[in-house]
Amino acid sequence: MAADQLGFYLQVECGMWNEISPNTPMLKMLYAETDRIIRAYGNHPSFVLLSASNEAHGRWQQCLPEWVEHYRQADPRRLYTPDTGWVAIDRPGPVTGADYLATGRIGENRTRGESAWFGRDYGSSLKGVNVPVVAHELGQWCAYPDFDVIAKFTGFARPGNYEIARDSAARHGVLAQDKNFARASGRFQVECYKEEIEANLRTPGMAGFQLLDLHDYTGQGTALVGVLDPFWQGKGYVTPGQFKEYCSAVVPLARLTRRVFTTADPFEVKCEIANYGPAPLPRATPDWQIVDAAGKVVAGGEWPARDIATGKNLPLGVINADLSRLTAPQAYKLVVRLQGTAIANDWNFWLYPAALTNEPPRDVLVTRSWDEAEKKLADGGKVLLLPRSVDLDWSSPPLARVPVFWNALMGPTWSRMLGLWCQPTHPALAEFPTGPGCDWQWTELMHNTRAINLESLPPGLQPIVQAVDDWNRNYKLGLVFECRVGAGRLLVSSVDFTALATNPVARQLYHSLLDYAAGAKFRPKIAVAPEALRGLWFDNRIMHRLAATAEADGRPADALIDGDPNTYWQSSAKAGPHKITLHFPAPEAVNGLVLMPRQNDKQHLGDIGDYRLESSNDGTNWLEITSGRLPSTFDPIKIPFGKIMTTRHLRLTARSGFGTDTTAALAEVAVMYAGPKLADDEGSIEYQRVRTASPDIDAGGDLPGKPTPPKSTP
Repeated sequence: MAADQLGFYLQVECGMWNEISPNTPMLKMLYAETDRIIRAYGNHPSFVLLSASNEAHGRWQQCLPEWVEHYRQADPRRLYTPDTGWVAIDRPGPVTGADYLATGRIGENRTRGESAWFGRDYGSSLKGVNVPVVAHELGQWCAYPDFDVIAKFTGFARPGNYEIARDSAARHGVLAQDKNFARASGRFQVECYKEEIEANLRTPGMAGFQLLDLHDYTGQGTALVGVLDPFWQGKGYVTPGQFKEYCSAVVPLARLTRRVFTTADPFEVKCEIANYGPAPLPRATPDWQIVDAAGKVVAGGEWPARDIATGKNLPLGVINADLSRLTAPQAYKLVVRLQGTAIANDWNFWLYPAALTNEPPRDVLVTRSWDEAEKKLADGGKVLLLPRSVDLDWSSPPLARVPVFWNALMGPTWSRMLGLWCQPTHPALAEFPTGPGCDWQWTELMHNTRAINLESLPPGLQPIVQAVDDWNRNYKLGLVFECRVGAGRLLVSSVDFTALATNPVARQLYHSLLDYAAGAKFRPKIAVAPEALRGLWFDNRIMHRLAATAEADGRPADALIDGDPNTYWQSSAKAGPHKITLHFPAPEAVNGLVLMPRQNDKQHLGDIGDYRLESSNDGTNWLEITSGRLPSTFDPIKIPFGKIMTTRHLRLTARSGFGTDTTAALAEVAVMYAGPKLADDEGSIEYQRVRTASPDIDAGGDLPGKPTPPKSTP
């Protein structure tokens, strides 16, 4: 669906999602199909646009512009484009061979996605483009499934995809949270759609968008991208009226470039309106309000009445508000509307104190070290543990500021977050404004933050703040949790609090956690043994700290030991066996090896099957430690030695892959160190945000900015 100044119009595609090249039967069939479409539907008043294909393959750029020219002459009643979805031109500039573009990007300049959210637009992507541009398949943000949908499949189709995900959730101990996950991730999905649709409406020269999809798509890996289920029925987390606030014929828009403010910040917001209705709106009076969490209007204003023409980027006025007069911390809503009508739109924002004292209470140990925490807990003390991201096991993935795009079977990455589920009434969050799910204030805490995989802890332990993992993986991921450890009390948060001076959201959450840990309500119910908590940690920088080097197939392979599973080594030679060798300057005591498979290939290309592991002290004479067969998985793989051994060299030989795949790939290789305690290390890792390796998943990167390509070493 797309919209222009005359209202909604229809784009028809010839339904040929396949290879189209010159002088082929498929091209001949395309012309025949186009003729049939025009004969059948050519007089329909909404049939304005016609595209030759959806995401064409082959040498289509050599023949489809000729198709455009042919039908311009044969039937000039509509506009034509050679393809929907792929890039018709390499860079912004004049377009030939198309009357309009339906695309997600022009060259590397995207016309959908996060770069234009929060009051911005895609204007820089359209510079010099001389034809209308319609955003292709806008959105594609996923939400967790509500497994009650399984009962709706009563015909011949069995919902095996949902059953597999449900059974996975049960195995990982999160099935009981299905309803919470579905609603919380759904609300986050809706917020993302709102940002993307509004960015499109704000962009001068943008002719509209196609939304993929209003309902969930059960094929191609299962893409739960809809606000409706596969049966076109509501999921319960957004109403038609709420969706129409920002996806309708008339939409007020605010260039609210921030969602987090302090009481010392200015609040100046330019507002405009897009009117795709059938006629101008005479003598409309726009106004604005700031509404607090209780629904009370705490600030507002009115702009002069005016006639609102049809079109977009029509100015309403500028909002100026004094935030120092408002209560903080608190969540607020900015509302812009036309008086006397149902036309209104709103945006959440959060206000925090400009300054806040966060001195740790005397009776609470605040530490980043588990060793320090364990000693305090053994003495019956109270601990706020803030583990560093580099100390978490690799089954504890990074968070992201947007949900999974399309689905993680088609486009896997290490980070697969679908939002957060919170206990907003828990006293640990008493001084932090939040609802039950992820909203934009939480995304200010997600840079280089990883959630902690809690599956190895007692099943009854429920995180206070939990990351909603992809339904194909279903890790039980805690961002904030608590437990008893012997006579001690432990509160844990994996949020990165290193930027307290500049991040008011982190400062406020830290303040809330400190006050809770110091108060009488800090009485965790679930007991956890120290050794169970010890299993949550793994030194991601151990290879760096041991000054190790790596080579693979005789060449340096630094990506194997950089501690970041977003990077990887891929064999350049197709035929095996492939050999990975680790070298240490001096003999080191180790009792196992940890492998992290490559995370971003949907085919699992390079997964190692049969292997042999050897040790050497001189690099010449090798002794086999163990051999066997590894699973094809995205999960970390541990190879225990069964004993502590001292070695200077380790060699892993990939003897085979899976099926016909004879390549090899790994993201990380690290030893399970068993030597003397190493000196404290304050080093960190800046985890990359990467695209999936799937070329047809244009998911982009994290907010803000462009995606970082995954680093690999051949």
